[in-house]
Amino acid sequence: MSTPVTQRLTPGLIGMSPRTNAVYYQVMHEEGDQLLGVPVSFRSILVSPNFNAVISALNSSDTRALEQLLLTSARDAVAAGAGFLVVTSNTGSTLADTLAQMCGVPVLNIVDPVIQAAKVGGYRKVGLLSTMHTTRSGMYSTGGRASGIEFIDPPEELGKLLNQLIVTDIALGRPTAAARKQICSLIEHFRDVGADAVALACTDLTLLELQPGETALPVLDSTLLHAKAAATNAVPGRQ
Repeated sequence: MSTPVTQRLTPGLIGMSPRTNAVYYQVMHEEGDQLLGVPVSFRSILVSPNFNAVISALNSSDTRALEQLLLTSARDAVAAGAGFLVVTSNTGSTLADTLAQMCGVPVLNIVDPVIQAAKVGGYRKVGLLSTMHTTRSGMYSTGGRASGIEFIDPPEELGKLLNQLIVTDIALGRPTAAARKQICSLIEHFRDVGADAVALACTDLTLLELQPGETALPVLDSTLLHAKAAATNAVPGRQ
């Protein structure tokens, strides 16, 4: 008789954009239920800061304010029983080490699942679609270097355009047709400079629901990959 699979840890989601949080929650729970073999049995915690305050901190480049917003939510999640934290944002994940140190529980790395997917797909040059904050943090280029994967940053002007699209449009739950077209054009740029895939290294870009064949390159969606990794991390023996 096989031993029942049980959930070892409860993930604590530190939410950012509400619609993106919903994608995380759904994908993580679907993956968790599949691992456990029992429907609607996966458990989790979700704590979200005031997203208007988050956007304000990002627009003013106030890293300290952003850190405090996330730290308060992280501590609430830990107090509620979270065994590890999942920041539902690449930009927020640039503060992962600080959150882990201040809260005393691990923060699930958002870059690692993307790198793993690139390795599985055989991709060696990956275009980076992210906020300027994430790009400048270097967390993708640093992580990829150890695995022989080059993450290609967008040129400065395209990076500014992308950042504007994310902050004023997509992150607020308004992924317009115009924004979708511009993102597809950015992917074409990465194809033209030699990339063999692109990483949606802003979790809000998952809201575009880009379909296979619609884009000039294969897409590595950090939101879907990170959410599934959270479920796997919570259930022992399924890594």
